[in-house]
Amino acid sequence: MSDKSFLTDEAAADLLGMPDDQLDRLLEARVQALHSDPSLSLESAFEPETGALESFEMPPWIEKTAKQMLNTAVHQTYRVACGTDDDYKQLRDELIAALGISGTTAVIALAGFLTTTVGLAAALASVVATILVKRILGPALTAGHKTMCEELKAYLPE
Repeated sequence: MSDKSFLTDEAAADLLGMPDDQLDRLLEARVQALHSDPSLSLESAFEPETGALESFEMPPWIEKTAKQMLNTAVHQTYRVACGTDDDYKQLRDELIAALGISGTTAVIALAGFLTTTVGLAAALASVVATILVKRILGPALTAGHKTMCEELKAYLPE
């Protein structure tokens, strides 16, 4: 494998910094380049010839399909993660329970980390972990959930 087979932090940051339209064009160019040279599929980052950017057009059905899939995923995510309907609240609670996400799980995991990695005494780690979860992690997650719901709602088609 070549050096380009692994996506570097720098390359990922560059991709994240690209405007959406430029990212779309890059995807189109890479798809076209892969049609011409399938061996490029082993490289996480390659620069297609600039001609590929202008000569390739994504078929309209792909864009329509992708948009519909994304809209459906966002709508369903909003309903499950943020909805007030009782069925979705129940589903959300079941998912949280199935994933084992709870304050106690967070305290246990954080206390274990503080004891084994930081070297804090277990008697102190459990109290420190509880304080961190109650005063920092809990409010941060609540704020994050609120923001996520606002952003998802804003993205939903009317």
